[in-house]
Amino acid sequence: VFLNDVVKTAAGRTASLVFIDGTIFTLAQNSRMILDDLVFDPDGTDNSGVFNLIQGGFVFVAGQVARSGGIEVNTPTSTIGIRGTTVEVQIVVVNGVTEVLVSLLPDWPDGALGQVQIFGLDGALITTLADADNSWVISPLAGQTRQIPRADAIQPDSEVLLAQTYDVNERAELRVDAGGEYVIFGGAGQAPGQDTGPPGTAPGSDDGVPGGPQQDGGANTQPDTVPSDGQEDAQPTDPGAPLEDGSEDED
Repeated sequence: VFLNDVVKTAAGRTASLVFIDGTIFTLAQNSRMILDDLVFDPDGTDNSGVFNLIQGGFVFVAGQVARSGGIEVNTPTSTIGIRGTTVEVQIVVVNGVTEVLVSLLPDWPDGALGQVQIFGLDGALITTLADADNSWVISPLAGQTRQIPRADAIQPDSEVLLAQTYDVNERAELRVDAGGEYVIFGGAGQAPGQDTGPPGTAPGSDDGVPGGPQQDGGANTQPDTVPSDGQEDAQPTDPGAPLEDGSEDED
């Protein structure tokens, strides 16, 4: 994927992206996000990532970038600062008002909890979320931003997204434990005779616009498997220069 690429999913489809530092994003159906920035140096201490969540539901796991710098996740009503943990964000519309539900989730595999800071669009700190029993509703309306029980924030696809994220996380860590990398480069696993096309594009696509589920890997991405429920690839709005990352569509 490239700078300012838009990743979106259609109805009935989900997608998981694994980045080179181990950061994982799982998108629910009808979701959309923009990859703003990802800078990662394994030996660096000033790494950073910026992601814009536009609509839908997401579960993400902060990788090494969050531990050696920081990840910033922007939503329609807030900015979330992450130093390493698992988080669910659901963007919902209630009576015509867009609200964002933020929940802290146990990490795989040990169930540990990190913490996240939630800031308003004005940059003021709203709260530091450090427990999994409560969630926060971030509303643009005065007096409507509030803490709620986690049970009240659960959406119909919450459990499925978390299970998919844990599965992707486990398989990515197994690759690393076996001496590999979080992301497979160079088209490994490409089907015989398959045309890889330009870097970061899907087989059969033209002019760098993905044409179907990514299976070529190219120079920047390499899926392990195509999700059983299907998934929709990144739709680049301005490819620009490649990010210093890779990504992987997972089951």
